[in-house]
Amino acid sequence: MWPVERARKAHEDRSLYTVLIDSVSHPSAFIELNGSFAGVSFLDSKLREFLAYEFRETEPGKLFLAMATYRMFAGDMDKVISGTSYFFKKDGHATIRKQSFIPPTLEQAETLTGISGNYEAYPPFGEYEDLLVLERSIVKIRRVVIMSLIRMIWRNFYW
Repeated sequence: MWPVERARKAHEDRSLYTVLIDSVSHPSAFIELNGSFAGVSFLDSKLREFLAYEFRETEPGKLFLAMATYRMFAGDMDKVISGTSYFFKKDGHATIRKQSFIPPTLEQAETLTGISGNYEAYPPFGEYEDLLVLERSIVKIRRVVIMSLIRMIWRNFYW
């Protein structure tokens, strides 16, 4: 555990440091900041990373959500049974990859989506609330992705 002064200095220098949210022993999330990168990971009650965001600084002081990953676990175990990753580009293109491990499958779809909700200001030291938004524009594109996957499955089945 770092003293506040050391963490503040790392923030000012844009050096790697990690922020635990809510509790040191049982955090609900953690944030890693390093240079032009900000990673946000949300933890469930078993401290498993069920949602991760990756932000990249695309302009000075402006972060862009470039990737988000949702994970599903097998009951109370740490074993990941499936995951969906969203890869965003600044032009609105999004690639979605859904992977299951039991049985092993991989599906991919692409779509266009609004990206205004993908931007956040690089946070001042100690002010991380804007990075900790659990529901982002990803929820909106999930519906589009589901329809794209259905169309893709339908085309593969009937063609």
